[in-house]
Amino acid sequence: MKYFVKTYGCTFNEADTDRIIGLAEGVHERVQKEEDAEVIVLNTCSVKDATQQKILHEVSSTKKQLVVTGCLAQASPELIQKYNPNASVVGTFAHKRINEAISGEKIIDVSRSNVLPLFAQVDGLFSRIQINSGCASFCTFCSTKLARGNTKSYDAKELVYSIQKSVELGAKEIQLCSQDTGCYGQDLGYSLVDLLERIKEIPGDFRVRLGMLNPEHVLTLGEPLLGAFDQEKMFKFVHLPLQSGSDSVLKHMRRHYNVSEFKQAFFAFKNRFPEAMMATDVIVGYPTETDEDFRQTMNLIKELRFDVVNVSKFSPRPNTIAAKLPQLNNAVVKKRSAECSELCRKISLENNSKLVGKEFDVLLLEKGTKEGQLVGKSGFYKSFVLNSNAELGSWVKVKAVSAGVSFIGSTVSTLNFVG
Repeated sequence: MKYFVKTYGCTFNEADTDRIIGLAEGVHERVQKEEDAEVIVLNTCSVKDATQQKILHEVSSTKKQLVVTGCLAQASPELIQKYNPNASVVGTFAHKRINEAISGEKIIDVSRSNVLPLFAQVDGLFSRIQINSGCASFCTFCSTKLARGNTKSYDAKELVYSIQKSVELGAKEIQLCSQDTGCYGQDLGYSLVDLLERIKEIPGDFRVRLGMLNPEHVLTLGEPLLGAFDQEKMFKFVHLPLQSGSDSVLKHMRRHYNVSEFKQAFFAFKNRFPEAMMATDVIVGYPTETDEDFRQTMNLIKELRFDVVNVSKFSPRPNTIAAKLPQLNNAVVKKRSAECSELCRKISLENNSKLVGKEFDVLLLEKGTKEGQLVGKSGFYKSFVLNSNAELGSWVKVKAVSAGVSFIGSTVSTLNFVG
């Protein structure tokens, strides 16, 4: 069968799609355009209500054979069935049945099983490697926990093999992804530090981006984590989710840290790696968030000056504790979101503007949106855009000449082919 797969959500979901493609290879034909497909596979996300509504509209309006997988399918299969009774629902633990579903068999499987097989898939110069699924937290707002469950880690030897294979297939950026990379290995008796130390020994010219890391694990893993991070192969990119700058809101969310502890984790990285790109997530409009709580969040953002902030308006997710609370007025949530987003864009632009006039070594990873344009990453994961005929996968020395909120315009100084 000819199938088209559409993915919503995070890098982890994209890695799930890589697995689906790997499982279907040689059995079904993947096509690049939806109109050419006999079967549509939707890999869904359940984090935000706006995304969920978009997905459900697609589920209800799709006329072709439909297979729905991903977090929304796992957490709320009844919604999928309500909007399209003919759709197959293949949960996040049931990908081994994806070929049956694409073949036309009606599958409803949201059973939970062990960790699924890894596939060394390379997308351009990128390879997404799931190191564990699930997490060790029980946040009141999170539906992903309902879909992914507790921590289930892949064996370090299997991960090293998959990374080696991806590098052999041409990957230049290895993205280690998880709902929380910090709890990797807790179920196996070792830690994220052990994995990073093993990756350091893998030969080849490639870089590693570590995915979201909850701040409590930075404090638990301590200096060994910073030491493992202090290697050339690691992009100096740190994604520490804040969620709120108010201790009372963090406590109600059941986050495992307070503001003071978050700052300890933040500065552990920032003091060791001053140029590191610091990313975070913030939820505005949580049901218990007062005007003062919001002010504290804004003040903390001003103090820490993150390079990237993913600002989300709180939306109640089905079957979560926070969904049962009295909700804030939507106009208030919308206003706070706009204020926070504006502040974060302003800080990001100011941070990037400080780099103008300086030179950086950049790994070219993909084509830009315009003809002749390339996009690369520096060692601290800033995006540099340039016009060049250099080869993708090569290193170039560039001079930053302009700045945007999410990128830095640059010109080539020297070609430094490595590898």
